[in-house]
Formats: sequence, structure tokens, C-alpha cells
Amino acid sequence: MPNRRYLSGLLALFSGLQAASSSPIEATNANSSHIVWGKCSLEYGFPANLKCGNVEVPMDWDDPSCPQINLTVVKLEATNPEKRKGTLFFQEGGPGIGSSNTLSLVANNSLSIFSDEMRENFDVVVQDPRGADGINYPVRCDPSLLNNNWNRTTLFPKTEKAWQDTIEVYEQLGKTCLNKTGPVFDHLDSKTQAKDLEAVRIALGEGPISFYGLSWGTQRLSQYAQLFPNNIRAMVIDAVLDHSWGLVRSSASEATGEALTLKHFLEWASTNKTSALYKQDAAKILFDLVKQADKHPIPVPGCPSTVCRPVRGEDIRGALTGALEGVGQWPLMVAGIAEAGNPDNRNVTSFVIPISTAETSLQFSEPAIACQDWNFTESWTDFQNRQQLMASLALSDPSDPAGFRKAFTLETQSFIRFLSMACPKWPARITNPQAPLHVERGTSGAPILITHALWDPSLGYDGAVEMTRKIEGSVLVTRRGEGHGNWFLPDSEITRAIDRYYIDLEVPEANTVFDS
Repeated sequence: MPNRRYLSGLLALFSGLQAASSSPIEATNANSSHIVWGKCSLEYGFPANLKCGNVEVPMDWDDPSCPQINLTVVKLEATNPEKRKGTLFFQEGGPGIGSSNTLSLVANNSLSIFSDEMRENFDVVVQDPRGADGINYPVRCDPSLLNNNWNRTTLFPKTEKAWQDTIEVYEQLGKTCLNKTGPVFDHLDSKTQAKDLEAVRIALGEGPISFYGLSWGTQRLSQYAQLFPNNIRAMVIDAVLDHSWGLVRSSASEATGEALTLKHFLEWASTNKTSALYKQDAAKILFDLVKQADKHPIPVPGCPSTVCRPVRGEDIRGALTGALEGVGQWPLMVAGIAEAGNPDNRNVTSFVIPISTAETSLQFSEPAIACQDWNFTESWTDFQNRQQLMASLALSDPSDPAGFRKAFTLETQSFIRFLSMACPKWPARITNPQAPLHVERGTSGAPILITHALWDPSLGYDGAVEMTRKIEGSVLVTRRGEGHGNWFLPDSEITRAIDRYYIDLEVPEANTVFDS
């Protein structure tokens, strides 16, 4: 999905696995019972303090006779072996983000997301989901398919032909991905990823471990918890994606979250002294800019067509999607809106989407994984009705004299919006469609901790409330603030509470609300 920041039968040879899980699972095979750690391959470019190892798993967990594949696992060791409490498995979102790159930045001190105390107490382990834009069988596609057809694709179709054209372009893109990626392309869904994760846990050889999942990573972890509730020491599900919801409810939840966050963003832009639009009508400037770019894409002076394409209204919406997810990105986004909205010296470089020539990219891995997880089958009439629902919940043009009639609304490039256009004819089976979720209370660790911001632009708060009902004994902790994700906020109460949960298994009181 564009501009998102947003991470992936069991083992007959691993004795005691069925006894360790109270949920029925399919019996399949894997050949590696432990990880042999060593130096990481030079091709990854990782710092020397990271260690790598391999776990062999079936390409298809439902077919024990199928070929095996090797998944690379990456570890950053705890800084104080005497205080070490175990392993923390770290999973970002996307879907399709490879967390090995993030761990590499942590290892070379270019990124600080874990507190010193967390680093002392835990080895941090990542296993890039198969198919992700990382080191484990990344999806490979022909980028020219999108580059040559960008003017035939839109996430905001106004006609049935535009809707069909977009779906057909992604169908053709998917065929290039299938051809370039090979047979693993058909085995990328989140349930498969959850079983891969259990293979990794067993190969670590240390019993129940701790888990962290963000955004799509919460889908992988919630399905893991459903399969293996007794193998969890501690688990944080941060910024919840509820895979059991249908297309309409998911769309409504996203639309509500993005509208509330966008409203706060525009209020901040007009009233904060550090904003480039301080004391200006930020909402009007943004809406006028998007409407103009919708009508006439804005050229990028000095940037050749082989590198940049004209900026469309939905390119601006896409940039907003990413910026709204982190309050720290708001000043730069407002500055970009101010520059692009200046009719005397218009500069739209903040919204340029460079033409990519890479065969691996998040824009390819996202549909390849998610289209096997979600059923997006709908007619043009169904699509129109759902778009009308989303528009009714979206932020409307403040200058619209019709007021509640919402002649123009501003919706961003949400997760569901993108997938509903990319997935209908994607050339892979839907192997893990939406299904009811029920997670039994595990016997080996602390209650699962669910965290969510009240104003999350990507995943509505109602998803966290609903998830708490589906995971027995879970505890919901809320952050009164904006953004997507809650653990890595500097000097915040919720970050300290999550640290204490992992280190001491100290569970916050249910329904605690932290300010931010």
C-alpha cells in the first residue's frame, strides 16, 4: 500500500508441540530443530554485532511433502547477559515491511527505539516475513508495469471503467510478481507466517518468549496467539488490525480514524506557532490544493518524466497517509502543503512519487501478502456504496456551502482502500480469508497487552476495543493522542508501562488511559 510505514500443520519433529498448544493445528514437518548463530551474510550489509541463523520450514504448511525453504533469522543480543530475561520477537507492519533493516539501524546506533533497560534484558530477534521487502524471499515484480500504466490506476475511481482499469493493471502486475518470485508466491498469508514464527520460537530452544507486533504485525501475532496461546511469555499488540472484520466494517473504522486525526492535524497546522501555516486556514489551503491536483495534475519543474510523474490529488492524499501516522512528521508535511499551496511559487516536491526501477518494493510485497489474507470481492455497485459510506465519515471541505451534503471530502490512501483495488483479481488464492478470532488464555505468561491511540489515522480505535473481547484475559491500554503505534514514543508514560510489562510482567490496570 502506498506511503504506509507501516510487518509476518506445525512441526512434527518438534516434540511436545501439540501438548504446548491448546488449539488444534495441522501436523506438518520442518527439519531444523535449533538455530546455529553466526555472522550475517555480507550481502545484507548488517553491522557485525548482529548474528544470523536459518530455520528450515515447509513452503506449504498444509503439504508435508512440499519443498522446504530456509528463513533467515536475525538477532541483536542483550547487552547484559546477567540480566537477560529471554527473547523479544519484533514484528513491524505493512504488510511487507522487513524488520531486519530496522534492527540493523538499532544495532549500529542509527536508531533508538528500545530503552537501555530493554536492551539489557532481551535479545531482540526478527524474521522478515516471507514475501516482505527484506531478506526472506521478497516478492519480485516488474516495476515497468506500474510505471507505464500510472495514468490508468486510481484509488478513487469515479467511473466503472476507471475501477476496472485499476483492478486489471494490478492483475497484470501480480502475474509478473508470480513469474519473478516463483512458487513461494502462493504461500505468503499471515497464518503461514504465524506457523513460521512458531518454527523460529522452537528453534530458539528457550520455551515461551515475548512478542511485539505493530499494525499488520498484530494480525500475524493474533493468529499466532490463536494457534499457540501457551507459548507466550508476554505479547503486545500495538495499533490493532482485526482480521475477522468484513470489508464494510473495516472501511468504516479506517474512515473514522483518519477523519478525526486529519481534523486534529489541520487544527494544529493553523494554531501552532511552529507551523508553516500558523494563523492561516490550513484546511482551505489543503482542500484547494487537492481539488486542483485532482482536476489537473501538477507538473514537477526540473524533474524529467523518466524520474517523476505529475502530482495528482491522490498523491497528496497518499503523503498525508504517512504523515498522519506520526505527530513528529506533521511540521514537514505542513511545510510541504504551504509550499505546494502557494500559487505564486508552487513547489510540489514533497508529494512527488519517484518512478521506481527496483523489482522489490513495499508496493509489491503489500498486495502479495494481504491479498491472500482478505477477501475483497465486490461489484461496482458494492464499491460505490462502500465509498459513499467512507465519504459520509470523512472530513468535508470547510468552504462547501452545502455543509453536511459534503460536495467534496478528503479521504486518504487507507490500507483497505488500496487493497480493495489491488486484490480483486490478484493471481493468488485467498488462503487465509477473514474468519472469527478467539484466543484462549494462555498458561505460561502474562495477559496479552493491547495498546492503541484514540486517534489512529490508519486503524480505528474500535478495533482495539473489539480485539480485547476476542482475546481472553487481555488488557487494553489507551493513549490519548494521535498516531499509529504507541511503544516507541520518547519519554512517554505508555512506553515506560510497556517496558515494565516486558521486563517485570507488570500488567497495567485494565482501561488505563495515558496522555501524550
